[in-house]
Amino acid sequence: MNATEMQYRAFLAVVVAATLVALAPIAVSGIRGEALPAGLIDIADKSVVAFAGLLGAIGALLFRQNATDQARIETQSKALDTVRDAIAATPANRPLGTPDDPIATEEVR
Repeated sequence: MNATEMQYRAFLAVVVAATLVALAPIAVSGIRGEALPAGLIDIADKSVVAFAGLLGAIGALLFRQNATDQARIETQSKALDTVRDAIAATPANRPLGTPDDPIATEEVR
C-alpha cells in the first residue's frame, strides 16, 4: 500500500468517525425512546467540531502539492513558453507581408 492510499484511508476513517460521533446520540436516544439530554448534545457538538478540525488537517495534507507536482508544473510552463516563443518567432528571410500583400507568394530558401 503506497502513501497516497494510506492518506485516502485516513481521510475516510476520520469522515466515518465524525459521522458516527454525530449520529451516536440520536441512535442511542432513539433506541432508548428518550429525548436527547442537553449535555449529550453539547458533547456531540464539541466532538464533531474537533473531528472537523482533524478532517480539515488531513484533507490539507492529502490534497497539497508535493515536489513532484511542482517540478511538473515548472516543466510544463517552460514547454509552453518555448512553444509560445516558437510561434511568435518569424524566420529572418521570410517576407512579412503588407496590408496590400498579406500573403507572400515568394519562395523561401
